Amino acid sequence: MTNRWLGSLVFCLCCCGAVLLPMLVMPTPAAAQAPAARARIPKTVLAPVDVAVAFPQEYQAWRNAVAQNPKRSATETKEFRAFFSLGVAAVPLMIAKMQQSPAEAYPLADAVEHITQKVFTVADWPAGKVGDLHEKANLYLSWWTAGRKDTATRFDKYYTDFKTAKKDGENLISMDEVVYDSVSTTVTTHKDSLTPFGEAYMGLKHLGIDILPYIVAQVQANDNNLIPLFTEMTGSKAPTGGKALTGGKAQNNNKNRNGVNSPTGANSQVTVSIDKRAKTLLTWWGANKDQWIIPATSR
Repeated sequence: MTNRWLGSLVFCLCCCGAVLLPMLVMPTPAAAQAPAARARIPKTVLAPVDVAVAFPQEYQAWRNAVAQNPKRSATETKEFRAFFSLGVAAVPLMIAKMQQSPAEAYPLADAVEHITQKVFTVADWPAGKVGDLHEKANLYLSWWTAGRKDTATRFDKYYTDFKTAKKDGENLISMDEVVYDSVSTTVTTHKDSLTPFGEAYMGLKHLGIDILPYIVAQVQANDNNLIPLFTEMTGSKAPTGGKALTGGKAQNNNKNRNGVNSPTGANSQVTVSIDKRAKTLLTWWGANKDQWIIPATSR
């Protein structure tokens, strides 16, 4: 009797073990699903936009929007904003398309201008061609292949003029004045015009964002003269504090015919110390410079 009971017990234990052991070594449902759950997380969440892929899509969307509403300015559409928001990495692609398709060059020149902030003065345009859209495209193509190479030299020239003119004051423009000549009994009106300081400042600005690394180099050398210009060119994206223009308020809308913000105040408007602004600028630049450095021109 005892032996039969023991035998039955052993048999039961063996059967239970055969059932339970596989259950112990099998993965739980949660563990089995974990790899699949991780696989569903998109790997591109933190990846930058593939400009080469996005460029033709955003460009075509923009051109379609223009074709559908030809009376509207090509640069006032949300599609244009999406297109030029591709940033500096898209500039070489824009230039290449301009070179390949002259018919599409002049609308692309607007996008290049928005991104690079490169501006051509009246002296840069051929006589009688100021404002011509096709000539504007040619100017940007010429700048890309040749003009950019002179940026460092032109920066040094304008900055030397800037420091020299600054000794005589920091007004960017001279205001209108009326002069009466008692001999000829004539009245002459002198319109507002750039001062030597203003000419140097605008000369630097018109070189575009290519000069930002040069400004940073000056700040690294404890020369903070151009922090206001850096602030103006990068806008609110660079939290350097203070005002955009030396001796004036940031984003002042009182512009003269030269497109220059009219000075409206003294340096007392600046509430952030220069040293703090310099430190903030350098920190910001270290984290964001890739979004502002235009790729080198192909040789």
